[in-house]
Amino acid sequence: SQSLNFIVGILLLFASEERTFWILQGIVDHVVPGVEWYSESGGMAGAVRDTNVLKALVASHLPDVQRHFEKFAIDVSLVTVNWFLCLFVQTLPIESALRVFDCLFLEGDTVLFKVALAVLYLHKTQITESQSTSDLFALFPTMGSDLLDCDALIECAYKRFKNVTPSKIASLRAKLA
Repeated sequence: SQSLNFIVGILLLFASEERTFWILQGIVDHVVPGVEWYSESGGMAGAVRDTNVLKALVASHLPDVQRHFEKFAIDVSLVTVNWFLCLFVQTLPIESALRVFDCLFLEGDTVLFKVALAVLYLHKTQITESQSTSDLFALFPTMGSDLLDCDALIECAYKRFKNVTPSKIASLRAKLA
């Protein structure tokens, strides 16, 4: 998947080519559901499933945002699949993206759901005040790029969405598979 190029690019800023290869292998094999997410021949079934998991989380944690997306017939996965596949490298400022990497390496892929919810929460006003589909589509490419305070982002993700746990994600994945 081409999204891996962006992850590799960030890793190469801090590690040799060989070390980057092994880190990427570790990410794909042990941290995120790699084969399910990145296999184009498999239809990227894991990425599709996880965007459905996120949709369920948005509906339960950010119902105003979900209703607004539904009002304009927008599927949240249009925005968020890239967030997951690129591990937020293309979405967040580098310092914030690196903080997400730290959490990802320490705690696994549950952090991706928490951060996605936090990004949507921190843009809730802009989302819900959008008056049209075109307003939302203009907002989507910039959503996250303004989150320069990585501490505030991670605090929001972990405090506001503390009940998004690995067991909850596993349960939703099983239900939505």
